[in-house]
Amino acid sequence: MEWQTAPGAALKAVESGDVEGLLVVFGSPDAVDLENEFFTRETDFGRLRETPIWLNHAQPVKTASGVILIEDQIGYGALELTDEGVIIRGLLDAKYRYLAQIAPELGWSSGTAAHLVVRQPAGKALHIKRWLLGLDASITPTPAEPRTMLRNVYRLVIK
Repeated sequence: MEWQTAPGAALKAVESGDVEGLLVVFGSPDAVDLENEFFTRETDFGRLRETPIWLNHAQPVKTASGVILIEDQIGYGALELTDEGVIIRGLLDAKYRYLAQIAPELGWSSGTAAHLVVRQPAGKALHIKRWLLGLDASITPTPAEPRTMLRNVYRLVIK
């Protein structure tokens, strides 16, 4: 199978609470996120291959009707390193499955322990050399990487 992105919903979500998408998208000095940074396959993501899922890094989300703050973990996911980035496949806890209904407004964002992050200049950008996953995979309306706002789909590649 090959991971592809296509315009559409921000993350793949179904009523059962299953969610998936590209948590980390690989880039280059010419393909950076909104912070002018990029990950590559050579980034040290650590050894953890599972992660809690949060809403907006457990920080408030301002909406037209008020503020949403969920400080509890909303689910759990498994991580897979691919040629395109790091895919997350997870399950939202039953009481948070309504988030699947607002999924078109959300994307994925990874968080980590800031004191362990290593960045290296690469042209006018910064290459993230170390970003340890396993602490925070968030569903958020404001990801630093807009490409996580794309709909993620699988297709079978026959060679």
